[in-house]
Amino acid sequence: RLADSTKAMNDGADWFGTYAVLDGQARRSTMMEAEFFRNITQLLTYTLLVLAIGGMTAFIAGYVLRRLRNISGKIRQISAGDYSIEVYGSRTWEELKDIAAAAEMFRQSGMKVQELVEADRAGNAARATERRRMMKELQSEFGSVVEAALEGDFSKRARMAFEDEELNKLGESVNNLVAEV
Repeated sequence: RLADSTKAMNDGADWFGTYAVLDGQARRSTMMEAEFFRNITQLLTYTLLVLAIGGMTAFIAGYVLRRLRNISGKIRQISAGDYSIEVYGSRTWEELKDIAAAAEMFRQSGMKVQELVEADRAGNAARATERRRMMKELQSEFGSVVEAALEGDFSKRARMAFEDEELNKLGESVNNLVAEV
């Protein structure tokens, strides 16, 4: 009987050992499959994240760069003297709004400078016309004093009522010269 018991124990041990080995292999296989699927899932997740971040970055960078190029082009037009364009930044990006506001101030300043330059040109033209008129009048006055002096009449004087003090002093000098002769 001992031999039968020993044989039964050995058979049971073999069966249990075989079961344990088969069970371990199945568990290991299942764990390897689970790890494989986990790794694939992680790889896909990271790939999707990288693609999503790359897509958002490309979209945002494209939007911002397009707006900046647009504003830059408008600033170049303004600096070339074309003040008729409007500068628009963005409805949502404060930085682009600030850049566009600065460009708009640059445009308005340019328009104001242009107006001042035109007003100054008009004023210069008016002053030059007035100066020519006064010079003609002074020349006429000098001509009459000199002609009278050539005929021997030293009592004739040039009338001095100019807005320009230098012309009045010049006329006064001629009158003093004639008075001394």
